[in-house]
Amino acid sequence: MVQIYDNEEIFQFPFAVIIDKNMPRKAIFSDIVDNETYDLCAFKTQDLQVNVYDVSLQKIDAEISYGCFDQKCALGETQDGVFAGKAPACVNGYLYVKAGNYTENKQMYSTNSESSVDVILDKEFDVKINLEVGGKPLNGQAIVIFDGVKSVSAALPDASEIKLSEGLYNISVYVYGDSSITIPESKKTQCTEVPQSGISGFFGGTKEQCFDITLPETKIDYALIGGGRSEGYLFADSLTKGELKIKVGEFRTPTSVDELQYNYEAFDQTGVEIEQNIV
Repeated sequence: MVQIYDNEEIFQFPFAVIIDKNMPRKAIFSDIVDNETYDLCAFKTQDLQVNVYDVSLQKIDAEISYGCFDQKCALGETQDGVFAGKAPACVNGYLYVKAGNYTENKQMYSTNSESSVDVILDKEFDVKINLEVGGKPLNGQAIVIFDGVKSVSAALPDASEIKLSEGLYNISVYVYGDSSITIPESKKTQCTEVPQSGISGFFGGTKEQCFDITLPETKIDYALIGGGRSEGYLFADSLTKGELKIKVGEFRTPTSVDELQYNYEAFDQTGVEIEQNIV
C-alpha cells in the first residue's frame, strides 16, 4: 500500500509486489505473454460442417466464425445454407453464426470432437414500443429493456423502435418524471492509520489521522415515477405486426428521498403487462 499525505489530505493505492529472496521483481506471467503472438486462426486443422436454418427449417446463408480463448476466427459464409470447411482445434470454444435480419447465434462447440452442427436462427423484427403508465399514454421519459439472447433497449419517446426476435425476455420498464428533490449537503469524518514520521515510521509505527469529507448538495432532476419488471415470452406472430403495447403501474411523484426510496421498492414488486395479438 502506497500512501501520500500531508497535514490535510491523504492519497493511497495498493499494488502487487513479487519478492523472490533478494532478486529483482520477476513477472510470473512471462510464459503467457510469449504466447500472445500465437495465431490460432492460422492452424485450421479440423473439418467442420454447419447447416443454418430459420425457424421454418428453410436454409439461409450466414457468416460463420469460431472463437477459442481470446481469439475469434472468421471461417467463411454458407452456400445454400451450408458451410463446409476447416476450423482450429479447440475444446469448448464458441461457434458464431450471423445473418442479416436474424439474431446472432452463439453456442459452445468443440471442434476436436465434433464435425457437424445444425444451427437455427430467429428472425428479427422492427418493433415500435407503445407504453401506457397507469392506464394513460406515456407523458414523460422511459427506458424499456429486453434482456434475452441479447439485450436491447428503447428510450421513449425519442427512440421507440427496436429489433426483437421471438424468445423469453426479462423485461424492465423505468418511467421518469420531473423532480424537485434536493439532497442537502452533509459532512462525515473518515479516519485511517498512517505511518508516523521519523524513526518510528521506519520501524512500522502508525498513528490515526482523520479527515473531514464534505458531500455537496445534490438536486435530483428526474425521479422514478412508474415501471416494473417481469419475465415474458414474445411470439413471432405478435412481433410481425411491428408494434408492441406495454402497460406498467404509476407511482406517486416523490418529494423526498424517503419517497424516492419507496418508489424503487415498489418497482421491484410491480409487474409488466404485455399485449400480444396472436392469430
